[in-house]
Amino acid sequence: MPVVKGGVWTNIEDEILKAAISKYGLNQWARVSSLLARKTPKQCKARWNEWLDPSIRKTEWSRDEDEKLLHLAKLLPTQWRTIAENVGRTANQCLERYQKLLDEAESREGLSLTGADGAETKAPSADDVRRLRPGEIDPDPETKPARPDTIDLDEDEKEMLSEARARLANTQGKKAKRKARERQQEESRRLAALQKRRELKTAGINIKVVTRKPGHMDYNADIPFERKPAPGFYDTSEELSRNEKERANFDPKKHQLASAKRKGDEDDEEANRKRRKNEKKDENSLSKAAIQAGKMQRIREAEQSSKRRELNLPAPQVSEGELEEIVKMGMLGEKASSMARESDNDATRGLVSDYTKLNNSAPIRTPRVAQEEDHIANEIHNIKALTNIQSSLLGGENTPLAEGSSSTGFDSAAPRKQVVATPNPLATPLYTGNLNATPLRPGETPMRTPRDRFALNTEGGSLMPGATPHDMKVHNLAVRQQLKFGLASLPKPKESEWELEIPEEQAISASTGDDLVEDAAEKDRRENERLRAIEALERRRRTQVMQNNLPRPLVYDCSAIAAVTKDANPEELIAYETSLLVANDLAKYPVPGSTLIGKAPALIAILDADLENARMAIEAETQPLPDREVLRKTFDSRNSNTTLLGLGCYDSDDEDEVDAVVRRAITSIQESLVDEAGRSAKLEKKLSLHLGGYQNRQKTLSANLAKATAAAREASNVLSAMKLLALSEETAINRRLAALREEVSVVSRREREAQEDYRRAKGELADLRAAVRVNGDSAV
Repeated sequence: MPVVKGGVWTNIEDEILKAAISKYGLNQWARVSSLLARKTPKQCKARWNEWLDPSIRKTEWSRDEDEKLLHLAKLLPTQWRTIAENVGRTANQCLERYQKLLDEAESREGLSLTGADGAETKAPSADDVRRLRPGEIDPDPETKPARPDTIDLDEDEKEMLSEARARLANTQGKKAKRKARERQQEESRRLAALQKRRELKTAGINIKVVTRKPGHMDYNADIPFERKPAPGFYDTSEELSRNEKERANFDPKKHQLASAKRKGDEDDEEANRKRRKNEKKDENSLSKAAIQAGKMQRIREAEQSSKRRELNLPAPQVSEGELEEIVKMGMLGEKASSMARESDNDATRGLVSDYTKLNNSAPIRTPRVAQEEDHIANEIHNIKALTNIQSSLLGGENTPLAEGSSSTGFDSAAPRKQVVATPNPLATPLYTGNLNATPLRPGETPMRTPRDRFALNTEGGSLMPGATPHDMKVHNLAVRQQLKFGLASLPKPKESEWELEIPEEQAISASTGDDLVEDAAEKDRRENERLRAIEALERRRRTQVMQNNLPRPLVYDCSAIAAVTKDANPEELIAYETSLLVANDLAKYPVPGSTLIGKAPALIAILDADLENARMAIEAETQPLPDREVLRKTFDSRNSNTTLLGLGCYDSDDEDEVDAVVRRAITSIQESLVDEAGRSAKLEKKLSLHLGGYQNRQKTLSANLAKATAAAREASNVLSAMKLLALSEETAINRRLAALREEVSVVSRREREAQEDYRRAKGELADLRAAVRVNGDSAV
């Protein structure tokens, strides 16, 4: 029976997994899982990544992490792997924390299941609902703590543990031997290099150990982009630059020559004295080394200390003179107010307020900062609202969400931070002169304009930033009550009659029409229509050649236009005007590649009405004339009218006269028909004599043309067929030539082979004959 792998992880399995990973690494999960009889490679990898990895944070979630988790869940819904990388937790931890935050919000808002008090009747909590019931299997055991080991292990666990111990303790295999041999070789190379450096150092040769590649940096020994602060308390950049210049100008050769001339050769006593001095120094080398180390330490501390800079204060915004003027103005104001208060006029004393309370105020105390917005609660509220939202097909208003500064926003992957600044009591007057004053009196309310004894700025006032909704409600009620008292104290209105005059509607409509602002889209449409009309009118003013886009000459010589006089004939005038139009068209609307030689004369401006009249006159003149037969019939019909001119408007009372008139008209029409028929016959006979030959010739030519067309079409078909046959023959010729060449090569090869066989057979025959002859001679 196959074994189903999986289930709860035990402490033994966790320890085996960690030991196997330490040996095989994080890529060979198949070898790791071979040490665990009940786990697959995928489960081993998941256990390491979800629980055993030392980089996994299992501490309590902070408020910043909760805020970032909810913000990323809003930006990347259900993408817990991506969210886990940004939060610094595992995907399962993020999901569990997300569900826990939603459950806590439901319990705070009272949206969870409820029931009667008592352990048996109380509704289950969210943890109780998600807890596994007896008999259920944990679908994700890799994220749970390991089960403690039992005292008596079963046989499978004992076998698995013993096999894991044997395999992990195997140090005599091929790979283990190779690894040990490599470690021994590396150690021998290190000792050899160390011994070589010691011997070279003893010989006076120091070798620097270079462990980095050329062009790279050793981050263990050096600090990248290091900028060391200057040692000491003062700026010595000028001295350093001067020293660098002197060092660049220093010549060692000249210095050696000067010192040799000045000192001369040293004698042996000086050398012995220096040698004895050096020997004494060597005796105290340890103490001097300690002193030198202390000096270097003090130098390093001095280098790390920051430079003392001068105290640079900004320039004063108020000068001494301005301060004196302010003090003088205050003294003048105080003197004027004291004089007004000492006055005998009550109105003067009532209109002047006491401005000295601000100077006697209590010491300034930093006001309380307004409470921050709870982004976590707002984001949970948004998630719940979006989860319980109805379908958009039902309509209605959108679900209200916490947006703006109340949420984490959509600016970036990091949630929006709240910037809370401490209020400035000097900029916002939050204190009053009298600490025991009632807060709702004019001039004593916080956040009001100071010294507002007469309540001139009560509309712009507001409560303190830390005021609660209850305080705002009480304030509004007090303001309404005060307003009611003020209205009640007003005298009753007198009984009087009022007359109202309703203005005329026309005046109102006129005034509203003037104030009406035209829509920008309507204005643009009207402007576009006007421009299109102007463009169409300009297009109609062009010549017919430009309107119909007809071809124009590429090269035109304006000097060839000959001037004409008024007495010239019409043909010259028309040619002159045509030349002017061609030249002006090339000048205004040039053709690509065209050349206009000279300057085109200017055209005379003609009004649109005159152009339209000229077009109508030309249209009337160019109409085709009617047929002569039509004109003759019209003329005959008018001449054959029996009604005299001027008598057609009178009716005849005698019917016989009317019948006689009709008969005469019919007779006249019949006679005219007979005459027309005879005349037509004569004309037909005459035309047949003149045009009969042409008609016969046209029939003959039409028949010949049809035959020639059929012959040309047949010849074209034959030509196409012959061309196709020629192409196919060219291809076939190549193919047949290749086949014939191949046959010829085969025949030639067979002939050579036959000739070779014949030559070989002939040689064998000659050999046989020679052998027979030799044998015959020997026999004789």
